[in-house]
Amino acid sequence: MGAEALAGLPSAVRPRDLADCVLNISTVPATLVDPSYEYTRMSEPVRIDGQWYELIDRSYKVEEAAAVKRKGRGDERERYWSRVVLRQNRDSHLVSMIWFGRAGMQQLLVRGYDYEEVARGDILIPTKIEIFTTDSAGGSAKRVVKVDLK
Repeated sequence: MGAEALAGLPSAVRPRDLADCVLNISTVPATLVDPSYEYTRMSEPVRIDGQWYELIDRSYKVEEAAAVKRKGRGDERERYWSRVVLRQNRDSHLVSMIWFGRAGMQQLLVRGYDYEEVARGDILIPTKIEIFTTDSAGGSAKRVVKVDLK
């Protein structure tokens, strides 16, 4: 993104936040097997745009954070996002939306579309990505970025 494109963003949205959203929606299959995270499926699915989604809370494992602190270095993942919720489509099983919350900062929702196979068809990644600002419940979305990789 050029400086002129970033100038149109709300001041609460930092370029690093946008990069983190794109990275997470593109690499979600790999992060699901990352042992430094814990995943907790929330009890009730939700309906969004006519589709049912399972909500999965992602948190950084406390013992991993403590081990990093003992080594004398801070870990950005531990404190950057205070809450991350994956939204997994019940029909396709794809995590096509991720909500990011951070106390006192703008909450973001990233959504992937038009998934295509890569690496011999083992992994699907989105070819279109949209990033929205949201309220603390993940509603009232306003699109701030649209990326089309085709």
